[in-house]
Amino acid sequence: FVLWFQMLEFLLVGSEAYWTWKPLTSLSPNLGPLWYFQMQLFDRFHDYFRIMFSGMPYLVVIPLAIRLYRYPIVLITSLWFIGTLFQHNPTLYDLNLALCLLVMSPRSMARMNVVSLIAICSIAVPVILYVLDYSLWLETGSGNANYIYFQCLAYNGFGAIMFIDFLGASLQRDKALRVTEKLEQQSKNRKHDIKT
Repeated sequence: FVLWFQMLEFLLVGSEAYWTWKPLTSLSPNLGPLWYFQMQLFDRFHDYFRIMFSGMPYLVVIPLAIRLYRYPIVLITSLWFIGTLFQHNPTLYDLNLALCLLVMSPRSMARMNVVSLIAICSIAVPVILYVLDYSLWLETGSGNANYIYFQCLAYNGFGAIMFIDFLGASLQRDKALRVTEKLEQQSKNRKHDIKT
């Protein structure tokens, strides 16, 4: 399934799209919704917008690191998902790597809901419609920027659903392990008290 995403992006976008870098001022449409926000803003708010959306991912790094320090793969996966969702010019490779990292945490995946499975299966729809709407709007001139924006919202919405479900499952697993450790410690203390 993961290789399918790799092949799909290579066929639709090409390999050079992954290696090109676009600055924050680029208004070219991509899979992230930030280009649309920047296009709709007044000029005087552009700097505020760049600082706000560039700084948002950094607000969650320290709380996640404090909570998930015992699970480094879960922490790396969570940080990669956040980077993917808030990236200015995301590609399918970013989400593909996030899904590969997600597979490396099978115990957290076992606790995930069916909603994530639906999101993974449905994410191909906004990607394919994005390519169609892109060609309709920019090549033939018969489309609209809103069509592309809605596909970007759906793509990022599915990514956010997978991330939130993965993080919730990981925190449930952490809570269960902490409770189990606490109960084991209490039973050891009781056995020790009975012997003495």
